Order: sequence, then C-alpha cells, then structure tokens
Amino acid sequence: MRFVADGPDIPDAVRRALEDEELVLFCGAGVSMSTGPGVAGMPSFSQLVNSVTGALRQVLNDQEQAALTGYQYDRALHLLEQRLGRNRVRQAVVDVLTVTAPFERHKAVLELARLRDGGFRMVTTNFDPQFDHAAKALGYEVTNDVAPMLPVPKQHRWRSVAYLHGKIAPGATGEHTSVQSLVYTTGDFGLAYLTERWASRFVTDLFTKYPVLFVGYSVDDPVMRYLMDAFAAERQLAGSSAKPSPRAWAFAPYQDPTAMAQEEEAWRAKGVEPIPYAAPNHDHSLLYDTLAEWGQRKKFGLTARIRAAERASDIIPVPPYSVDHEVEAVRWALEEPAAVLSFAKAEVPAPIQWLPVLEEWQLLGVRASLPATGASVSQTPQDVAARWVSPTHFQLMVWLTRHLDKPELLDWVLKGGSPHPALQTAILDRLDEPAAAPGAVAKPNEKPHLDTGLEAAWRLVAHPMARAPMADLADVHACWTRLKGGADDHVTRQDFTRMMAPIPRIK
Repeated sequence: MRFVADGPDIPDAVRRALEDEELVLFCGAGVSMSTGPGVAGMPSFSQLVNSVTGALRQVLNDQEQAALTGYQYDRALHLLEQRLGRNRVRQAVVDVLTVTAPFERHKAVLELARLRDGGFRMVTTNFDPQFDHAAKALGYEVTNDVAPMLPVPKQHRWRSVAYLHGKIAPGATGEHTSVQSLVYTTGDFGLAYLTERWASRFVTDLFTKYPVLFVGYSVDDPVMRYLMDAFAAERQLAGSSAKPSPRAWAFAPYQDPTAMAQEEEAWRAKGVEPIPYAAPNHDHSLLYDTLAEWGQRKKFGLTARIRAAERASDIIPVPPYSVDHEVEAVRWALEEPAAVLSFAKAEVPAPIQWLPVLEEWQLLGVRASLPATGASVSQTPQDVAARWVSPTHFQLMVWLTRHLDKPELLDWVLKGGSPHPALQTAILDRLDEPAAAPGAVAKPNEKPHLDTGLEAAWRLVAHPMARAPMADLADVHACWTRLKGGADDHVTRQDFTRMMAPIPRIK
C-alpha cells in the first residue's frame, strides 16, 4: 500500500503488524541525517569520521585512511582513539552530534512507534537527542532505556525507546559515563556483541519475538552487519529446534531503477525483506513523507479511515489501482467496518468505476458462481453452507444497489449466475424506496431513477424464483442414497421435490 504518490509500497503484513502493536521500528542514522539536498542534519557514519578528524584538526594516517576508504568506519574511529586518546576523540564525537538539526522525521517515527496505552516500543542505534526533541514537540512523555541497561523485550513489559548503542546525556563531556558507553568503534562492537554480549542478547531476543522494520539503514552499514551477524550466530547456535523467527523488513533506497534489483538482492542475502523506494540524489523525501502520512493515519485511527472512505465519492479509479495512493487509501479504510458503512451510505455514492476495484480486492462476495450451491465469490465452503455474508459484504451490497440505474451493474451481476440471496434482498429493498427525480443524485434512502425496462429486469433478477437452492452437493448425494435404499418417507420425498425444482437462469 502506498501512502503518498510514488512512495514505497508498504506490505500488508507490515501495516497489520503495526496496527496489532507487534511491529518494532529499528531506526538508524538515516533518520537523523539531512532531509534532502541543502538541508542540514546529523552526519552519516563516514561523515562522522571526517567531522571528528576535522574537529581534532588531524589528518588520517595510512591505516585510518585505508579503513575509511574500505567503509570500515568503526575501525577508523578505533584507530583514531588508539592514536589520540579515547577521551579526546569521544569529546569530538559529542561536539559533532550535539548540534541543532530538524526532527520532523523523528516525530513521524514516534507517532508510528506509539502504543495505544501511551507508551513506546522502538529501538535506535543513534546517539543524538533528536527523539527527545520530537517527543517534547509532540507533547509526549517518553521513557528511554540506554545501553548497556536495556529493557527485556517482552510484549507486556516493554514501553520505551531503547538506545542500543548508547545515548549522549545532556551536557556530557568526553569523560562522562554516557559517552564512554557509546558503541561506535570495533572495540565497542566487540564488547557489546562478542565479549559481554548484552547487545547481542537483546537483538536476538527482539528478533525472535517481534517482526522488525529497519528505517534509515543502508545495506552496507557496519551497524547492520553486526546486527544481522549476531542474529545469524544465535540462530545457528539454536540449531534446527529453533522456532521460526518473525520477519524483518527494511526500507531500501535506490538511486536509479537499474540498481533496484541489486539492492533488493543484497538485503535478502541478509535475511531481510526489502521495501524499495526511489531516492535520487540521496533525497529520501518519499520515504519520510510516507512515514509522516502513515503516522497521521495511525494517530487519528477510525476517524482517518472514515474520511478516506468518504473521499471515494470524488475519485474515479483508473487501473493499475495499486500505484494510485488515493485508491490505496480507500483500500486501507475499507479494512474497518465502520468506514465501509460511510463508503456505502455517503451523501454522494462512490462512482460505479469502483466496482472492478472492489472485486479485485475480493470485497464483493455477492454473486453466486454455481447456481447449484449458491457459492459466493469470496466465501469459504462453511460460509456458503450458512448463506452468511459479513458486515462488509452487506454494506457493499447496499452501495451496489445505489447504482441500479447503471446497466453495467446488471451485466456484472448476471455474469455471476444466480445472485446471492442477500444481494437479492438488498435489491428488492432498494426498489421499494421512493425514487429520485430524473437526473438527480439519489440520496442514501432513495432508489436511483430507473426506466421501466431496467426496473423490471432488476425485479426479475431479485425474484425468489431466481434464487439458488439451499442444498449443496452433499445434500443431493445424501437424498439420492436414501432413495436408492428404498426410503419413502415424507422428509425424503420433500427433499427430493425441493432439489428437483427448476431454477431460472437470467442472462
């Protein structure tokens, strides 16, 4: 589903995991970096190395330069600390990261990570205070758990933002405990993931309990390497007896379409499902506009769904439907029965062009595909036996009957064989309502203006004689078996008579 035009297509599994409060957002440096060309932000890992070197007025030696050139930023900083002293380098890191930068992205992420009880469940490997600034701007109280004192990631207990690699305390200097605990050099990562293993334990516990969505990481990010290696090692230790872990997704930017397939394959090699999006010239606006819109819809919940459903009246969908974010917004809205009611009973009905869209989404279980069984297009065999329709199906039947003046609707119904009895009832109910004036839009409690021939056709389609029988093939077989066995009782004769009754098929 797309929340903005040309934005990333969010898988349904990800959306539903977020709505069920199971999804954990895992945020990297990209969330704090520049929001687009010419907009200031926090540095990337490579930029951090250069900024620290500049702040210290140093030139990288050959080993440090080789590490930087080879994308080993953690090693480059480790070598700098060995040469210049741990406290001195860490003070420079503090100076570089304690600057004012935009935090609109952080607000969007916090809205998505917010739980219904007001708590938060999110992980970040960033050190900067931008999430604190965003929470204050939103008026939210946020609990922070900072490494190495990380929370137990259990559903009923975890209600915080976890800073997996530490966080710079306000006013801290290079010697402060919070700064000494930051994880950004090879030595730090070794302690966190291999020796003391507190980060590794948290990550593996998290990945086995929750589906995870990575935001703001690149596929070759050193942090991603440590995270995924830790998880893979733990999974290998667990062996074949380990339960399958929840899925992991990552937003995967690409500079041009030719690089998209390669980017996706690199993510899948890490065991992560990519969600690609275009980021020309390193402009990630499409991603963060998506997160902002997604966060607003989540925040306003049912109200946002109802508004999206009502906007369908002003939209004429054109295929392919999945690339139109406005059409996708209606699809999202119709997942909620109350929004379906608003769609069906809007003052101006959504145009008939929504018919193929709703059918593609398998929301119209209203036609019988086999007159002998009365099977509905999107119902299970159990539903067929009970002749049951869901509240969503029923309300969309109501919407269909507001278009009885459209011959294409009659064609669509007849192509399915015998209409579902619930649809036939809805048609008859609509036909018995007062008619709208010729040329006027029918109100929710009116039938559209119909010429005599079209009204007669609908009354024939909805007539009880055109209804498919209640019996299914199992009933027919049981009756036939009793007859072959010589049964001649009243019930058997009645069943046989009912099953042999002719049923008109209208075409």
